[in-house]
Amino acid sequence: MFQENTSMAALQATPPSISAAIAAFVGLALIGGLIGLVGTVVVRRLRNPVGKYRLLYGAVLFPYALLSYGVFALTGSGAAFLTALPAIPELLDGVLSQFVTFLAAGCIWLVSYLPTVRGVREVRDLELSTSTAISKMVRYIVGLSVLLTVILTPLQVFSLESSLLAPALTLIVLILGLLYASPWVIPLLRSTTTPTGERADRLEQLRSRAGLSVRDARILDTENEETASTIVRGPPNYRRLFVTSTFLDVFDDETATA
Repeated sequence: MFQENTSMAALQATPPSISAAIAAFVGLALIGGLIGLVGTVVVRRLRNPVGKYRLLYGAVLFPYALLSYGVFALTGSGAAFLTALPAIPELLDGVLSQFVTFLAAGCIWLVSYLPTVRGVREVRDLELSTSTAISKMVRYIVGLSVLLTVILTPLQVFSLESSLLAPALTLIVLILGLLYASPWVIPLLRSTTTPTGERADRLEQLRSRAGLSVRDARILDTENEETASTIVRGPPNYRRLFVTSTFLDVFDDETATA
């Protein structure tokens, strides 16, 4: 066991050359793009393609992005990419390496996601441009990379000998972090506005009729996505309601309250 831990430590402590890291990134990106392309071709031929696209994202593309992160993390590719930058203070080296690793995995997700945009647009009959979809996904990737870096980097203080404790602690930190930070994290990842005027009055009436107790509300800008939904996020003492703009446009008060 000690020899295995020593070998893993050596693997993580000695990052690959930047050329090897780039080669791994390009290889994973090409495979991801191919998976996304083949996946969207298959899904569009199936019944209920909208539901099948969700399955493609959750059961195929997302696990592949996690696999890519595992490859980058175990090989120290984040540190290798940083060698292309000017000298970085040692204090920030670990944080930036972690961030770059998450960002690289996010880019793999983006490449895998791109071939599916056109298919989703057609099966859901959306007027959503590819550039808009990409810009939203890039914002989501960057924001999530920052969030995960802030949450997970402190756990690096644990050595490999405490590896049995680290996964449990990581899970607890992630759950608590997402629970308490979600009212502020979601606006960082998605375009939101504060309801005013008639919209604010209508939301207040809907909340009262539904018996929903929240601190405040935000409107998620869905533009032409036609996604009508509501979510409540946050700890018990600060719950925030998020309502998509489409939800307010397509539902009357009775349906919205239900």
